[in-house]
Amino acid sequence: MPPAGRPTAAIAPTLAAAQGALTAFWTWWTGELAGMAPSAWRDAGAGRRRGDDRLVLDAADGDALRLSLRLPGRGRDAATLAVPRAQPEAARERVCAFLHRHRAGPEVAIRIGAGDLFKTTLDLPRGAARALDQVVRHQIERILPLPAAELCIAHRMVPGIAKGDRMAVAVAVAKRAAVDEARAAAAAAGLTAVRALADTGEAGAPPMVLWQPARAAARRAPKRLLRTLEIAAAALLLGAYGLHLYRLESERDRLAAELQAESRRAAEARALGQQLARSSEALGALRALLDQPSPLQILNDLTALLPLDSWVSDLTIRGRSVEIVGQAPRAADLVAIIEASPMFGQARFRSPITLLPDGHVERFDLTLEVKERAK
Repeated sequence: MPPAGRPTAAIAPTLAAAQGALTAFWTWWTGELAGMAPSAWRDAGAGRRRGDDRLVLDAADGDALRLSLRLPGRGRDAATLAVPRAQPEAARERVCAFLHRHRAGPEVAIRIGAGDLFKTTLDLPRGAARALDQVVRHQIERILPLPAAELCIAHRMVPGIAKGDRMAVAVAVAKRAAVDEARAAAAAAGLTAVRALADTGEAGAPPMVLWQPARAAARRAPKRLLRTLEIAAAALLLGAYGLHLYRLESERDRLAAELQAESRRAAEARALGQQLARSSEALGALRALLDQPSPLQILNDLTALLPLDSWVSDLTIRGRSVEIVGQAPRAADLVAIIEASPMFGQARFRSPITLLPDGHVERFDLTLEVKERAK
């Protein structure tokens, strides 16, 4: 048996899959919570995280890409790697070895150098803070002769310069083509770009994010609608499950009531069957009794049947069998008389006919059967 407290080989994959699912759920849930947080809190937290990007890729013009590994929270490079742009396969192998050696993931932040940036400071009214993204984009479109779709714009408020109802906003602008080129170079080297940072060269200032695959404002409403629909679907599912349980309980109670009623009817049917059987037995006994001929009728019919010169000294009736002992001048003729009768039949002597001493009368012992009545 395996030691106590250690998973067996059979359940180890299941535990690993469950741990992965929990990790993915936690990552998704924290992302959802972060998306619902106020923009000021999100931007402040994002600024601290952006300053702690562990892997930074310099996208300055040149023949090489410079990959820097930072120590989180210290702001200094722990290791650097320069890979050639013109040799993507070699660059990918070197980057893979670099990441493996320093136990780092492939997520990288792209640093856009000052040479590829347009920097300015806008003086705006404080009321613009409610729609700062739109105001800054509108102002940049008035300054630069390029469509906003071809630009990546980052901005942040400059503390300590606000005067009265005015505020200062630092803006960094890069061409989208430069950012896309840097992302393509990172992908060719086996890296995953998670954001593009503007290197403004300001000491102590957090970098501004020019691009990141975050939720766009236009998608928040569908996301919230989807989340609402998910909650509604979960509520409907719970309601349907509860209704299903209620219906099952109702069906069970109905079937129990029907089973109880059927049991009562079955008991009544058994009692009725037993009563019918007893009645049938009594009726059969009564019919059998009614079918039996009465002794008085047998005696009356025999008296009318036998000749006047014959008489019976002994009469025994056993059901339908009748035994008569008597005397007659011609005892042998009695059999033919009885057989011709509609009531009696199967006449036979039980013993031989004996002649009495006077020589004129014969003694007989005869048995016969009473015929069944026609139904």
